[in-house]
Amino acid sequence: MAKCRNCSHQFSWGEAFGSNITGFKDINCENCKAVNHPNSIYKVAVTLLDVGPLLLFGFVPAYIPMALIVSVLLISPFFAKYELR
Repeated sequence: MAKCRNCSHQFSWGEAFGSNITGFKDINCENCKAVNHPNSIYKVAVTLLDVGPLLLFGFVPAYIPMALIVSVLLISPFFAKYELR
């Protein structure tokens, strides 16, 4: 799970998930008030994993790529990387 880069306070799954689905918004640490910004590589990876199934599975039933997108969104907060801004 993601941690604050300043004080190592662990963010909740909900905070990281909320950051992902709202366009990778910054997370403010509750402990030290530092602003943590999602890492560029993390943003690109999650975006490609979300859009990739739509491009690769263009000729399969719609529920398959949608299931992959939902699973990426639900799992991605566990691999989130943040940096101080």
